Amino acid sequence: MQPGGANRNDRVATTGQTDPEFDSALQAAQRQRSRVDGNPQALRGNEIPHEVKPGDSLYGIAQEYRAPFSDVLRANKQFRDPDRIKPGDVAFVPNADPRVVNAREQVAGAHRAEENVASLEQLARDPNSTPSARKLASIELESARGEVSKRWGDIQRSVENELREAGRNTALPDVATGPALDEIRGRVLDDPKYQETVENARAAVDREWRENRTTKGQLNELVTQAREGDRSVASLEQAARDPNATPGERRLANAKLQEARNAAGMAWDKVRTEVEGQLRLIGTGKPYPEEAVRPQFDELRRSLPNDPKVGDAIDAAYRNVTDEWRRQGWTRDTLGTVVDKYGAVAQAQRDVDAARNAGPAEQARLAGLEQNLETQRKALREEIERQLDSVAGQVPPEQREMAIGARAALIQEHGPDDAALKEIVDQATYNKTVQPGVDAVRNAYRTGGAKAAAEALRQQTENVSPETAERIVAASLPTIDSVAADMKRSLTEGGPIEYQDVAGVYKNIASATDYAARGNDGAEVPRQVADIMVRHLPSEKFQPHVQDSPAYPLPAYQEAVMQSVSDGTGATLSLEIAKQLRDAGRTSEADSLLSATQVGVEVLHGRIKDDVKAFGDATAEVSRLRADWSGTMSPEQLDRATIEYVANRPDLLPNFDRTYNAVDGLGHAAVRTSMALNNALPRLQGLPTTERLTETRNEFVSSKEVQFPMGLSDKGSKEVLRIVLGQEAGTLSPSASPNSSVSSTRGFVKELGNALMTSQPSSSSAVVDLGAGTTAAIPSAGATASNTVRDIFGTGQDVKLDPKKASAFLGSMNGLGAAFNGYQAALAWDKFAKDPGHLLNMTKAVYYSIGTRKRPNCLRSVRSAAGSV
Repeated sequence: MQPGGANRNDRVATTGQTDPEFDSALQAAQRQRSRVDGNPQALRGNEIPHEVKPGDSLYGIAQEYRAPFSDVLRANKQFRDPDRIKPGDVAFVPNADPRVVNAREQVAGAHRAEENVASLEQLARDPNSTPSARKLASIELESARGEVSKRWGDIQRSVENELREAGRNTALPDVATGPALDEIRGRVLDDPKYQETVENARAAVDREWRENRTTKGQLNELVTQAREGDRSVASLEQAARDPNATPGERRLANAKLQEARNAAGMAWDKVRTEVEGQLRLIGTGKPYPEEAVRPQFDELRRSLPNDPKVGDAIDAAYRNVTDEWRRQGWTRDTLGTVVDKYGAVAQAQRDVDAARNAGPAEQARLAGLEQNLETQRKALREEIERQLDSVAGQVPPEQREMAIGARAALIQEHGPDDAALKEIVDQATYNKTVQPGVDAVRNAYRTGGAKAAAEALRQQTENVSPETAERIVAASLPTIDSVAADMKRSLTEGGPIEYQDVAGVYKNIASATDYAARGNDGAEVPRQVADIMVRHLPSEKFQPHVQDSPAYPLPAYQEAVMQSVSDGTGATLSLEIAKQLRDAGRTSEADSLLSATQVGVEVLHGRIKDDVKAFGDATAEVSRLRADWSGTMSPEQLDRATIEYVANRPDLLPNFDRTYNAVDGLGHAAVRTSMALNNALPRLQGLPTTERLTETRNEFVSSKEVQFPMGLSDKGSKEVLRIVLGQEAGTLSPSASPNSSVSSTRGFVKELGNALMTSQPSSSSAVVDLGAGTTAAIPSAGATASNTVRDIFGTGQDVKLDPKKASAFLGSMNGLGAAFNGYQAALAWDKFAKDPGHLLNMTKAVYYSIGTRKRPNCLRSVRSAAGSV
């Protein structure tokens, strides 16, 4: 044997070197064995040769390699007495544990590398060697030492990975890996360096578990702290009622008692919280997680101290996570109920299929079986709808659609992989997301007429995803047709809509159409709505008595188009109507609508300029003062003086809030209008007004006052992101992409922000509450929910502060652009990358954060990778 128990034959396996003495002994053993058993083969099957060391026996060798002793006996007929083998002999070991063989080979290779280092070190300082030989040895030493480090490092990493795998999906990984650790140590039991390496691997993995999970040692520490809290409470309770204590001592004990009880309660809460975290880590994302974690739950009960309060904490943790999973739809009584009901549907379908393929007697039962199938399908759909209603009721209204979609996806993803189930889930989802909107629009028309229907259409589409809006509008086309007919009748004959209300009715239809057009397959919706509007377009001839006189939409209709475009929601529909009119040869009508659209864009541009100026005025006063003060104050003094100034000017915050909201809303309107123009203008060439509208569009999108709210608007930025990513992945036509001016918004925001704000003082990430003398931290830019903050600017009032607005307001003191850029990066990560396991979403976050455009094939490859995650 070589150092550390490694076999000399390992040299051949790991380094390719040979040992003449060992080779000679091996060949002699092979010849002797062949003479005894008559088998001429030298090596047989998967056996390995082992050089006998002092104290070895065949039984011990079998144990060392974890090979069956009977197999070792049969493979070593060269020994007349199996109990009498001597050092230097060669024994053959068949069917050895490959883990042992691999570990021993790795260890032997590491020791060979160490021997090489020792030889080179000796040569490098050998006075009898030549200078060139010593120099060459010194040069090779660094590489040889690196090889030693690499080999032992590979062994340690391999052991770490085995331990991680053994501890995965366990409640107490340090306990669960005990047997695996013993097995790994036993592979090369008599090698100290190997044992040291295994211990280093164990310590490294244990550190990981202590940082990222919870070990038995950590839970025991928490239990000990909680018990100490209980003992403190018991001691104080005893002191509080001790008749031998003085009144002062009893009062003091009573005064401390509530605090001690709170501390003990919090300590037991920590125990429960840690257990909850372990159970969530194991069960989340699995069907029926409450059943999947039962072994870990039982392990916790066995491993932690046998204390009723420990048991209560573990039980409470299990109940809490099970309730969470139930609300999410993973449990046996949620997902399992759907699966069971689908089983009834599948059986009913099999019965129907069998009857259809059977003889006349069975076919006589077919009608009843088909009725049963429909009953089972209805029961399944109603159960899914009940669960969708349940999850929708647990979230705010604006998250309702997302919650329904998530539950539907969970059922489809983790229920039976069957097209019939997916179809029923899709129908249930439609019934709960799309159908209510369609019904609301239809009922509004029946009870309130065209005005009510158009208002309902806008309301039902503005707070849902573009895809759902697209489906609501598509399903509401019959109602839209009736509304359009009423509009024409009202303008030409005097009908059900008041003359002054026509513009509002058109604007609501245009707004719904515009939002629906943003869906993945939404391009068809504007064409369908525009076709209806063209069929009911109220036009009149310029010279009624002349047969070929050009026709134009009535002035009131053109006014409606202009108003809807000026509000930022009407360009998509008006441009599509113009295109269809042009395609039908009605060029004068098309051109007049383009003129109305042009005026609407100009009006929108003017509104944006006014509101951006108002926003600059609202923030300029504070910025100017900080610029004046910054030369004489430290950063801390500057912040404090600013807060004090704001505290004495209660009009500043409301004015900022009002102007910010105005700019934010117009930014989204500008993005939507810009994208509609980009998409439609190439298809409207040939009309007289197209060139003028193109010039207006160029002025609009290149205006810095327009680009500023485009960048500031959360909805606008997400709209740009969606279109850019869609185009980069090849899912949208190039004409749908934002123009270069929109894409450069982020770069411009800093420029305009710095122009508005003339100073660049220190950051105000936290401000001092003068009244309380404490620091109130500004919510992080990545936060998405509003926060109620006590006296954040020292005004003596509680304020509801939106994190983005806080970021922008403080950014106005520090250069508004810098605040915006940092916010967008944080927002992108918060909205996309925190969705675990979705590679494409994390890629979106990177795209959004750094504003980089990739080649289409790059994103396609990411999508492909995401599909395999």
